[in-house]
Amino acid sequence: MSDLKRSRFRHALLLLLLVLSQVSSASDNFAIVNINVIPMDEERLLEHQVVVVSGGVIQSVSDVAATSLPADLLQIPGEGRYLVPGLADLHVHLRNADELLSNLAWGVTTVMHLGGSGGPGEEILSFREEIRNGSRLGPTIYATDRILDGDPAIATGALSLGTADEAKTAVRNLKEQGFDFVKIYNNVSLPVFTAIVDEAKLQGLPVFGHIPRNFDALQALQLGQDAVVHTEEFFFAYFEGPRSTRNMSRDYAPDLNKLPALLTVLAENNVAVMPDLSFTFTNMLMWDSLDNVWNDAEFPFLHPDTASMWQAGNLNRRDDLENFIVREQWKYALMQTLTIAFQKAGILQVIGTDASLPGLFPGKAVHRELTELVKAGLSNYEALAIGTRNAGAFIERYLDADARLGQIRPGFRADFLILRDNPLEDVRNARLIDAVVTHGVYTDKAELDAHRGDKDRAAELDRKALEVDPGH
Repeated sequence: MSDLKRSRFRHALLLLLLVLSQVSSASDNFAIVNINVIPMDEERLLEHQVVVVSGGVIQSVSDVAATSLPADLLQIPGEGRYLVPGLADLHVHLRNADELLSNLAWGVTTVMHLGGSGGPGEEILSFREEIRNGSRLGPTIYATDRILDGDPAIATGALSLGTADEAKTAVRNLKEQGFDFVKIYNNVSLPVFTAIVDEAKLQGLPVFGHIPRNFDALQALQLGQDAVVHTEEFFFAYFEGPRSTRNMSRDYAPDLNKLPALLTVLAENNVAVMPDLSFTFTNMLMWDSLDNVWNDAEFPFLHPDTASMWQAGNLNRRDDLENFIVREQWKYALMQTLTIAFQKAGILQVIGTDASLPGLFPGKAVHRELTELVKAGLSNYEALAIGTRNAGAFIERYLDADARLGQIRPGFRADFLILRDNPLEDVRNARLIDAVVTHGVYTDKAELDAHRGDKDRAAELDRKALEVDPGH
């Protein structure tokens, strides 16, 4: 960034803070003036735009030279910065309220909680409702409760299901309790899987999760699994990667002649995929040195319970670490290959990071995934689309047919970020966040970070205490 641009930015920021401090009456109407818009409907940049927001919805996007605004409408100076849709992390494990603010601080305005964490699902639903009714600031939440596994359950805390009747009851309970989808795990049998899928269809719930290991992987995708939540699942369940690292042979190579059949089944059955390259890369990063995690500037923002879990449960505690890392390298290379193949085949891919598992910081992990997608061979735009537009398409397809997310267009929800530089030129610029707007509420990044740093206060803060919107 040039000295002139930095000077203009500082001036704009000071002006913005002054404007916001002088507004005394509540309002949810504002315009961001002279902003460069990356709408994410296609790869393009709209310069010198005015974006008008009202009632939490984008009302218009227009050229500044051709736009007149009411005199009483709050105008937030864009000053040549960049406006992009909010990011989505559709594979998280929420453990506490702190993580809601951390996700927003990193520009993540939508998350999907896939269960299996230490916190009860009922608490996640309370967070979801508080965010919906405006009593808590946070990303939009979609959630499930306990993971559904076979008998015995492999996933920690999962519900063990041995019969079709048990499976149907579990799905009905999820629906009655108000959860949004079903998550399945490795040890589900074919009869239990079929019962889950059939009952989920009756209840209007999509089925996401791992690929079951007890029957043919393609069969699961053909019978009704809607999304695969790690690309690594194909390594284990389809490309016959070693599931155990004990006494592991070192001569594995995937048979890529099997790839066309997989692409066909995914496309024909509208199965979405989460690459989740960041999960495997982070494992290798921690093996190289745990200091890569413990010394991260984000570490102090972790809840103490989460930090303790990371220290006790990271991969360096494994007995078979050398074999494990070799397998991670095989898996990582295959996942990169599959990510590019899925992109070329038009498979819907969305970001899911597995935060807050060890090394995967809530919110920040999405930016790790964006860089991993580019490292795999995607363009900056393609990576951003997976984190924004594709997430909106995923939610509309599986969770909420009326959702309008992931693009900067009239009628879409006002979930977006104001950035200091252009992420189409370097995807890492998506980290340069000045402000986050979610449901039309403007929040300054510096204020979010300040609240995150005050742990005692953060637990008590609600939307009114946090928001720096047109009314404050």
